[in-house]
Amino acid sequence: MNKFLSYVKNNYGNLILALLLAIISWVFINEELTDEQTLSQVPMEISLPPNSGMRVLNVLNDYDSPGAPVTGLQISVKGPKSEIKKLEYQSIIFKCKLTLSPNNSSMEYSLIPAEQGFFSVPKRTAVTDVYPPRLKILLDKEMTKMMLINADNAVTGNQQEYNVRITNPRPQTVKVTGPEKIIGISSEIKIEPVDVSAMSSSLYDFPVYLQNNIDGYPVTCEEKIIKVDLLMEEPVETYSARGIKIDILCPDQFNYSVELVKKEISVEIIGPKSEIEKLKNKQPSSFIRIFADVPGLLQANNTIQENTPQQCPLKSNLSVDNPSVRIKEPDLGTVNIIFHKK
Repeated sequence: MNKFLSYVKNNYGNLILALLLAIISWVFINEELTDEQTLSQVPMEISLPPNSGMRVLNVLNDYDSPGAPVTGLQISVKGPKSEIKKLEYQSIIFKCKLTLSPNNSSMEYSLIPAEQGFFSVPKRTAVTDVYPPRLKILLDKEMTKMMLINADNAVTGNQQEYNVRITNPRPQTVKVTGPEKIIGISSEIKIEPVDVSAMSSSLYDFPVYLQNNIDGYPVTCEEKIIKVDLLMEEPVETYSARGIKIDILCPDQFNYSVELVKKEISVEIIGPKSEIEKLKNKQPSSFIRIFADVPGLLQANNTIQENTPQQCPLKSNLSVDNPSVRIKEPDLGTVNIIFHKK
């Protein structure tokens, strides 16, 4: 006893210092281990089974204010202050895995306790609470339909060079996924614009595409190639040929010479641009024949008035040696002619 008292007396200062250090250490360690902090707006991840055919419509707060959408959770974390400090600078994700019934087309999954979620937190840190402790997750069945499309709504380029006509359009189907009320909009499907300048009349492959967002709803369309019969046609052009020569159609052994009073004749030629260009370089009279029909005039009145202009009907032979070109039948009317005795 005397030795102990003597030791204390001789080392009083050191013992006091050691006691103070022990008290300070105990307070510090205890404070670090029991520190608790609430972190706000912790992001969520909801894991659905692969190929479940479901999608999350909304996540609702089913605790404090039912029906309010949840964009992030609040969690209470306990652990060393130094470790909790780290959590303020890194992302904590609350993960919740759902088990679905395959028969439900739409469902409400509620009462998800915090234990079903898990967090990525430091080893010496624990999540003690989650606010709200219950969530309501609204799920919706992803609708899949086979949509009927028609190749008639093709979009092509270079309209100045070619007209594209689809022959024998065959309705075809593509698989579309999205809300049922939106899927029925088949007019949203188009054939992609394509450069047709190097094509000819034949069967071509076209990719099908669909807007991935219709009226704000997500919609997906399977990638598919459909075959389309295209007929390539040059645009039709109209050319007015003027100053066509009028020939006189007279009976054989006719005892009169016929003088033609000049008249301007024009006709419209319709066909592909390239063929019209060829005809423009020719004299119209070389391929369009207009006749003053003297026999027709005589047959109509059986009289010949010399040196007096008379109205003679015109006849035409509107033929062009090109099946892709046609001549619009003109309103020829009549022409004035004068008979002279030979």
